[in-house]
Amino acid sequence: MAKMLIVDKEKKEAVSITEYGIKVIKGKKLKKAIKEQKKRFKKAVDIVQCPNCNGRGQIGYGIKGACFDFECPYCKGRCWVSRKKAVKYEQQKQNNT
Repeated sequence: MAKMLIVDKEKKEAVSITEYGIKVIKGKKLKKAIKEQKKRFKKAVDIVQCPNCNGRGQIGYGIKGACFDFECPYCKGRCWVSRKKAVKYEQQKQNNT
């Protein structure tokens, strides 16, 4: 999977940069690579910090000076959730108060 894709529309080719190296993509593979890159970009734009743990991935509970950190049950420790899931969380929080 390409970490970065540089497209040259005139030559109808692209340079794919991954953790394994650099390669030139042409033809049918180019269309697939562009489509995949667009999908990854949309997914990256759609994420926000977890509203439950404020992007920490953990929820801490202090007991007599000791702090025990537990994995956030909402984002499962990933620190990020989709925008849709964050909005749903905020709505549930407002309804419960």
